Amino acid sequence: MRKNKTLGAIFKHKSVLSVLEKNYNTVKEANGEMREEENFKEKITKIIETFALKDQRANKMDNDDFLNTLAIFNRHGIHFN
Repeated sequence: MRKNKTLGAIFKHKSVLSVLEKNYNTVKEANGEMREEENFKEKITKIIETFALKDQRANKMDNDDFLNTLAIFNRHGIHFN
């Protein structure tokens, strides 16, 4: 993605959402959990808004910010590969 986009804008792209949803479902199945019938886009949006990530820009974030963002998503079962 372009460096100056906000995280909120990046996570609205269909390609990003589809990869994250695929990973989310794969982890759920590997752990023997049932798939949840929920809107994945709404789940991502809620996480971004709850943790004030919406207006952060990737080029302004340091390593600690990225690790914190990764930890937030991992706690909610969303993994990047």
